[in-house]
Amino acid sequence: MQILLKLLGAVLVVSGSGCCGWYMAYGARMRIRILQELQQALLVLYGEIEYAAGDMAENMEKLGERMEYFSDFFCKISNRLNQRTGYSLHQIWKEEMKNLSCRAKLEPEDIALLEELGRNLGNLDRQTQLHTLQVLNSRLQGVLQSAREKYGNQAKVYRVLGITVGVFTAVLLL
Repeated sequence: MQILLKLLGAVLVVSGSGCCGWYMAYGARMRIRILQELQQALLVLYGEIEYAAGDMAENMEKLGERMEYFSDFFCKISNRLNQRTGYSLHQIWKEEMKNLSCRAKLEPEDIALLEELGRNLGNLDRQTQLHTLQVLNSRLQGVLQSAREKYGNQAKVYRVLGITVGVFTAVLLL
């Protein structure tokens, strides 16, 4: 009976450690998905500014309806812009960045890019905004490519390391 409990404990340690490795790999994959959605948001915003010529509150509302990770973020910005409190888009954007739900999955360079987007929207003429969106989109493409390469290198390591640490710990405990 005692050997059976030790084996059960070893299985639990290995599976728990393996799950930690899978979770770390999942976090890296989640960052890629978030960045892809941000890129989609830039493209939608570009189209809205270029062709629909709606105001920024409407654009943010449309983005909020279409996005998954940034939905709440864009909806809150839209609501605050519609309240007409006197705050600029940049001020509202900056405040809402603090409450961004997917912020923990992003790296500092991603957050800096997102903050730069907020700094450059709504206060320039239409052509300058479009040019800024193109520049930010190309920079985001580079960040996204880097994240994909990093994921390819690290995901396998996370998974293997999780299981290896679990097996090593189980052997030590037995």
